[in-house]
Amino acid sequence: MTPLLIAVIAAVAVALTIHSARRALAERNAVERHHRTLDVLGTLAERAERAEVAAPSAPVAAPYQPRHRRSRSTRRRVSPFAAVGILGAVLVAVAAGWYLAARQPGGASPAQRQPPAKQAPTVAPSTTLANRTPVVLLSSDDQQARYRLQSPSVQVELVATGACWVEIKSGLGQGPVVFSGTLRPGARRAIPTTAASGGVSIRLGNPAGMSVSVDGSVLPVPRPTGTKPFTLLFQPAG
Repeated sequence: MTPLLIAVIAAVAVALTIHSARRALAERNAVERHHRTLDVLGTLAERAERAEVAAPSAPVAAPYQPRHRRSRSTRRRVSPFAAVGILGAVLVAVAAGWYLAARQPGGASPAQRQPPAKQAPTVAPSTTLANRTPVVLLSSDDQQARYRLQSPSVQVELVATGACWVEIKSGLGQGPVVFSGTLRPGARRAIPTTAASGGVSIRLGNPAGMSVSVDGSVLPVPRPTGTKPFTLLFQPAG
């Protein structure tokens, strides 16, 4: 709350209090004038009564009985203007106390005293499988592609997108046949490859109908021209 607003509220409260005091004083003066008028009328009535008693020939009139208005209750009533003035004064006192408390050294407004919002801890982005390099392409031609494994053990997975004949051999094609058959669309085949196995050879009858991934990373298989079979060779690290 700014000092200007406090000053405006104080001025309004003082003006209402002064107006209420003036009105109460005017009402009090009017009541006193009324009582003085009644006293004067009573005195005149008593004098008229004594004059009539001194003159017997005149008809005797009934004594004057002044009609006093029903007196108002003597209990003081609180003027609404006075109530508004008192309320304004209380508001001014509260606002002034709040403003002084906020202006004290080291003080702060309620909004400033609120604790700062906790910031979420910054988490370093984890390295995804896509950013890893599980294999390195050594060479490729229209018949085969040779890769070198970057770790002693990897997981090669085949996912058929079309009908594809597959032949898998250990030892870079020099070992026994591990699997031979046709994979239908949607079929999967996992091929664990370790240094102890001496590598692996994968021959694809329809390279365009097969997706190959190594440890979850899709392997960019060179697409040969035509429909000739294509061989993938994975040699151990080292």
